[in-house]
This record gives sequence, structure tokens and C-alpha cells, in this order.
Amino acid sequence: MKKNYLLFYLFVVISLYGCVYVDGKTPSNLQYLGQNFDQIYMDDYKLFWRILHDAASRARTCLDVSQTTEFIGLAKTMRGNAEFNEFLSEEIEMLAIDQTECFLSAWHNADEPTQAGVLRKLKSPLFIEPTALFKAFRPFAHGKYGEMVRYYLEAVP
Repeated sequence: MKKNYLLFYLFVVISLYGCVYVDGKTPSNLQYLGQNFDQIYMDDYKLFWRILHDAASRARTCLDVSQTTEFIGLAKTMRGNAEFNEFLSEEIEMLAIDQTECFLSAWHNADEPTQAGVLRKLKSPLFIEPTALFKAFRPFAHGKYGEMVRYYLEAVP
């Protein structure tokens, strides 16, 4: 009986993990951020960055590739916000180096606009040397993620 309660509790916690409610009514997750990007940035700067840092943290753990895919999906968000773009570039570059297989899986699973947005960031990395990306991607060039590695290599001069 205790085991059932524990499983139920665990299910509820995991279900709510990706969606925190700030004021009891407003969800604060990536989907909410994506739909209200400019408004949240202007009206609640602290919430904006909390959502991003929480999502980046979940993406880096790679416990669930779908969370990493959702996070890198921000790459298709073309905003003139340098602070956001630098943050996202750094997170994507670090994911590509530190969690390469998870990153390639997420990139592979992403929609075309996300794939293109990620590629734009990787073509001109801000925080790592391009050689670090080549080194990280090389072991995956002929396997399951070979298509993504070739996609990157063909785009880089």
C-alpha cells in the first residue's frame, strides 16, 4: 500500500516538474516563455531568467532528451536580445561538448527551424573553439547521428 502511495506521489511530482506556477495561475515553463517571450522579458526579468536557467539545468542533465530538445528549440527564436542569444549560445555549445550524444539526439529529434537555429549558433561559436566541436562530434560521424554531424560539417567553412 505504501508503495502505491509513493509511486503516485512520484508520478505527480514528475508531472509537475516542468511547470512551476508563479502566482498560482501563471505557468512558468518554456512553452509559456515561448508564447510570451517579449512580455516576460520586459515585465518580469527575474522570472524570464529563472525559466531559462531551470530549463537549461534540466537540458544539461539529459535525463529526458525531450527536455533537451525543448530547450534547444529556443534556437529558432530569433530575437534581437544579445543577452538571451549569448546565454543560449553558451548553453548549446556546452551541451554539444559535454553531453554530445544527448545533444545530437535532441538536435536530431528537433523540428527543421530548430535544427537550422542550432546550426547557426554552432557555425560561429562564441564560447568554444570550432575544433572542440569537431573533436566532440567525430566519434558520432558514422553512427546513428552521422546525418547531424554531416549537416554540421557541410555548413562549416
